[in-house]
Amino acid sequence: MSSFAIKGFGKKPRQEEAVAVFTDRHYRKKSIRTVRQLVEFINQRHSSVSLTALLVHFAMETVAVSFYVWTSQISYTTNLATFYWPLGVFITEVVLSIIFFLEWIVLFFFEVDKKFYMFSLLSLVNLLTCVPMIILGIGSLVDSRWRYGWVPMFFRVWWMRDAFCLILDYPQVARLFIDIYREMARFFALLFAITCSCIAIAQIIENCRSVDVDLYTSLYITIIGFATIGYGDQTFKSTVARIFMTFFLFTGVCLFLPLLYRLGRIAETHQFYKTYRPSKTSNHVVICGDFSDMAVEVLLRHFYAGWRRYLDTRIVILTTDDHSAEMKLLANLSWLKGRVELLVGDPTNPVDLRRCGAKKADAIFLFGNTRSSAYYNDYRLIGESMAVGLYDPGLPQHLMLRRGRTAKQIAPYAASSLEIERMTRQLLGLSMVLPGIVPFLINLLRTYEPLPSDTTASQHWIELYEYSIRNELYVIPTPDSLRGREFRVLAKEFYERDVTLIGISDNRNRVQLNPRELVANSKKLILIAKSLEVAEAAADTIARNYEVTFGEEMLVAPDPDEYFKTKYRAMHVSFGRTRTNNMEYEDLYDDRSDDKKSVDNLKSTVRKQTAEKPHSPTVSSPTFAMRQSHSFEGVFDQSTTETSSESATTEDSGQSSAHMKEMLIEVDNAFDFGNHFIVIDLASAKAKENETRYAHENTLTAVAHDIYNVLLPLRQSHPENDIVLLTNDTSFAPYFETLWTLKADTRPVHYINGCGLNTVDLMKSNLEGCAGCCILFSGDISRYGSTSAMAMLVMLSIQEIMQGPPPFPVVVELEGLANLPLFPPNAEDERLQVKAESDFVFEPNYIIGNAISRVMLYPALVGAYFSAEFIDVMDVLIKGRSPDVPAVSWMPLAACDMEMETYRDVVSFCLKVGFLPIALHRRIVDQHNPAITGYRYVITNPPRGLPVHVTTDAIFYITPWA
Repeated sequence: MSSFAIKGFGKKPRQEEAVAVFTDRHYRKKSIRTVRQLVEFINQRHSSVSLTALLVHFAMETVAVSFYVWTSQISYTTNLATFYWPLGVFITEVVLSIIFFLEWIVLFFFEVDKKFYMFSLLSLVNLLTCVPMIILGIGSLVDSRWRYGWVPMFFRVWWMRDAFCLILDYPQVARLFIDIYREMARFFALLFAITCSCIAIAQIIENCRSVDVDLYTSLYITIIGFATIGYGDQTFKSTVARIFMTFFLFTGVCLFLPLLYRLGRIAETHQFYKTYRPSKTSNHVVICGDFSDMAVEVLLRHFYAGWRRYLDTRIVILTTDDHSAEMKLLANLSWLKGRVELLVGDPTNPVDLRRCGAKKADAIFLFGNTRSSAYYNDYRLIGESMAVGLYDPGLPQHLMLRRGRTAKQIAPYAASSLEIERMTRQLLGLSMVLPGIVPFLINLLRTYEPLPSDTTASQHWIELYEYSIRNELYVIPTPDSLRGREFRVLAKEFYERDVTLIGISDNRNRVQLNPRELVANSKKLILIAKSLEVAEAAADTIARNYEVTFGEEMLVAPDPDEYFKTKYRAMHVSFGRTRTNNMEYEDLYDDRSDDKKSVDNLKSTVRKQTAEKPHSPTVSSPTFAMRQSHSFEGVFDQSTTETSSESATTEDSGQSSAHMKEMLIEVDNAFDFGNHFIVIDLASAKAKENETRYAHENTLTAVAHDIYNVLLPLRQSHPENDIVLLTNDTSFAPYFETLWTLKADTRPVHYINGCGLNTVDLMKSNLEGCAGCCILFSGDISRYGSTSAMAMLVMLSIQEIMQGPPPFPVVVELEGLANLPLFPPNAEDERLQVKAESDFVFEPNYIIGNAISRVMLYPALVGAYFSAEFIDVMDVLIKGRSPDVPAVSWMPLAACDMEMETYRDVVSFCLKVGFLPIALHRRIVDQHNPAITGYRYVITNPPRGLPVHVTTDAIFYITPWA
């Protein structure tokens, strides 16, 4: 028989094997047989037993004081000896006095400082109340006249105050009230005890002086005396009472002045105790974290979409520190007042969660400390998530994580999570190979609705850009009649209605962008449109057009389960069979001779341009950023990619064999490299905190992941280009090599020992021959100090070395958006300056994609509140389909051997070759802003009738889904 059966099902595990902790004989026996055990049982700190005992004691004290008040009202006396106690009241008071005296004796024996306890205020109260009442009770057993005699039982209010303050400190009660409420309750308990004592003393003195004054009259005179400092409409008649009144006035001054000070402090810090009252007519969400002023403004602008959308939803911002004056001013703006509530509290505290109405909230956003990227901030975020989950398991949580390794801990609680550091670093690296991808993706993250205006091709580029940024990402259910249709056929139908269909979400919640297969298992459509109404109207119109043939075509639609089984079997097919499948896919267009000819011409043009230098000496050149060309060549000719990859591997076999495990190789300079990428890490220039050994290992791991995430997009698009890392701290090398060697054919990374703040080290990087450059701060670096100044110095040094704006993209990482206008180029036109002051999306550095900040990605977490697939879509666009295949690529229209006049022609050509166009990359021509003329801006979801410039325009497109 098993040990479980022997022990028994209902018995606690290992109960009979428990070791006796206490050896004292008083703790051995579980039964209560002595007075000491009884006292210890009752005096258990913070237990339900001791709390119940305190509540009973408080009730008895209240009964004793109440009986005295009632007796003093019905027994008018002019002498202390003639004070009459009714029989029932007298017996009750005597019994309670005996109990109170016994409690005092027991507490005296167990008190550590007996001398202090003997002469304390509570002991004096016991001496004045219990002892006389017990004497009267004993005497009444002999003669009933002993029932006459005044005893100051009103002094028991001090024991009531003591019990009340102890009850407030119990966890069972403390979790129901915030700290300031309990502090105010303790203060008013003290005020109540002193006021009651003054009232009762004054009343008995007046009565003894043959002045009939009841307690209510004494209360009125005392309060008026305190309020007017003795100049009330009524005063005490006797001299002794007036003398006592003078003493009471001094006492009142000592009490009321601190009270007024506390009330002033409470009014000044009302966010610490203010409670949000949920409305029955409007929803609300809770945002928790410590933000900078610009971060809160970005979140609010995104949520309310330029102050025009979701206005019926209220936002409660809960921070651990007091709000700054700028944040309070922002919340008091006319558009936000009444919609945004600022509270101060801790998300791990149930009281603060109740204050912000978490039980009735639609969602809660946990950002943590946004001023620091340290990995250990995730541990506190996990604690907050667990506390919220225990408080309300059904409340959707949206969390912003610094590192992805903590994603498993928050999985049971989080509705969505944003890995902010990984996405920021990958987007930083992607910006070097795809200039303009930052404004394109960030504009999809933000909700923006400009003032109504007519947009035509003849308007200024600023209006065209403003038309672009109002397009957003939407996810809508797939109509039944559209299931089973070819994706690109449907995409063309949506293009005709100025809506871009970019992908689907299948029945397993997997996001697929530009899929090749039919959408038989599609559950939702992912679109880019000007508004949700436009997207839904386009889907309804197209669905009605397909309703006629819906039944016939669904008969031959593939089964979703069979689809996944086929995909699983395809993973084990040889590479030759895969090539055959790709050739069969291209054969679908064999009957279109003109289309096939265009594809062949495009392949030859791409091969020719790949051999050329990827950048031109001038920014305004139409071949700017042609280094992206071979990123889409593999879609047409996979064998060519294989051959080039094999030849590159053969050429580097001697070097790779010598450094099989060393993937980070030091070089003196990069003059032997060409068409390489430069990554400047300024982390060593920032002061770091003292760390333990294990904390330092976690920091090095974080640095390795940051560098890896920056370099991953470079390897995706340009596996043959060299990468040069400029840093003077390579202690993260062992951790980086583990990540970098996950792919067998990955080329090593070269690094130069130096700092980007040193001009000599920058010149060693061979800026003249590079294809792109980025400036970042890797690792767990606190954002309390400004890092933008150092990044700006490096940017200015690069321009000084290049003697002007560099012909290659230079992307800078910022810790915030406040310093974004400091980077060149700057807006010179007054019209653009005014727009840039109100919204950072009109800053020239942001428009051309020169700068990125993690603050820009905060709206992605809010976007998950409106659409569950939002973060997944952004993750695929940034990270790519796999470590080898990017999801977004770039192509100049000059590489297309086809006449194109409008954007409709571009869409038709791209769909024929398998691409899915999503945005135009157009040069800026502005006489009022010569500093930014020649750079490019992004037009997301352009109108189908927009004229295109074949010689200068480029296209962003989504690669086919494998």
